[in-house]
Amino acid sequence: MRIQTRRGGKAAWTLLAALALTACGQGTEKGPEQAGTEPADESKEKKAVTVSMYIHANILDEADLNKYVIGPLKEKLPHVMLEVTRDGKGYQIQDVLSTGSFPDLIVTSNPHIPTFKDAALVTDIAEYVRKQKIDLNAVDPALIEAIRMNSPTGELYGLPFRQNLGVLVSNLDLFDKFGLPYPTDGMSFDDVLEVGKKLTRMDGGTHYIGFDPGNVPNNMSTLLALPFADPKTHKAVFDSEGWRTVFDFLKSAYEVPNFIGPNKEYQYASLFATERRVAMQNTWVLGVAVAASQGNYAGMKWDMVSSPNFKGHVGKGREADVHLMMLSKLSKQPEAAMEVMNMMLSMDVQSMFSRDGRPGVLNHKEIEQQFASGIEAFKGKNIAGIFKSKPIRPHEVSPYDAKLRSLIESTKVEFILGGKDLNTYVRDLQEKANQTIEAMRKQ
Repeated sequence: MRIQTRRGGKAAWTLLAALALTACGQGTEKGPEQAGTEPADESKEKKAVTVSMYIHANILDEADLNKYVIGPLKEKLPHVMLEVTRDGKGYQIQDVLSTGSFPDLIVTSNPHIPTFKDAALVTDIAEYVRKQKIDLNAVDPALIEAIRMNSPTGELYGLPFRQNLGVLVSNLDLFDKFGLPYPTDGMSFDDVLEVGKKLTRMDGGTHYIGFDPGNVPNNMSTLLALPFADPKTHKAVFDSEGWRTVFDFLKSAYEVPNFIGPNKEYQYASLFATERRVAMQNTWVLGVAVAASQGNYAGMKWDMVSSPNFKGHVGKGREADVHLMMLSKLSKQPEAAMEVMNMMLSMDVQSMFSRDGRPGVLNHKEIEQQFASGIEAFKGKNIAGIFKSKPIRPHEVSPYDAKLRSLIESTKVEFILGGKDLNTYVRDLQEKANQTIEAMRKQ
């Protein structure tokens, strides 16, 4: 295997044994890397080809790239050499485009599809899907729709290979300590909040948190597929029933007696695994899988239930969060690139994802039942609950979403600790958001 990593503008070459498919580096290197295997005897009829890949937002870190892409390539497509470029300083989309070319494959998540669309890098892959006889019916239709919705005519810009799902993870030791029944699948946020109130307390000098809402309100907005702005009118849409529902719940969660800490702290995400004084946390299953596999929950009695939701929406999950590969419009090797995309949908690769606690994308109960079977800490857990809340169609992304998410994060303290009422906060947020949009449009 040959790996090329550019560090500080200088190329460093490393020769590895073909079976040494471990992570190279710490996942922080940026720029082009090259990895692959020499063609095996049985593939001599296929000409060796190099497929280039652009990994955006670290959707595949070094370990994942080696295990789920390079390893399967060695077995299934040994004639394919993979050249990888990661986004980062000097390798942003426009930096790479300025060279006059772009990698064959784009690895990203569905909220970022518009970014590549604006850069004129997306293309419809329908003809390649037909030629390579890729069975889209085998894929969860909600995930395909999450990709198609980015085209006004329903074009398919890429194929999913992995997804993320929301869950409620619980420290059952705290439920035992205070004599309360465990959480169950199908809870509403009102249910969760009532239980959380009973667990939030000072006890023996320790500050216990019954329910940590997590990244609020941004993650909760995905349960209702709430848009941040109207891309047609270029106006924020926070003064809506949906957003008011989210903000109202936020206020209720933070007004629970003893929730706000003595030093005005109100975010407790890291304490679930470290100090173990958070009873319930609203989070993503990928994060739970990583934490459990790294031993972060060792010695804790913990479990998960399906993602809670607002009344009237229980049973529905967060917006589909799709990790996908897209064919670049500037691809020089589209056929080979599509072979790689097709490989990611193979039963072997999808089973590997599932066993490692990474939700796959196929409609196969067998794969779903394998979920996290390779993680010792998941044995005996409520695996079925993870899949009971089905992902919903994402909101229509606007060019302003990222800035408006940041605006919510920077202003929500006014609502949580500053004493602003709901109407005042929404009015001020709407005004600031529209000012932000106007400033962006003038750039």
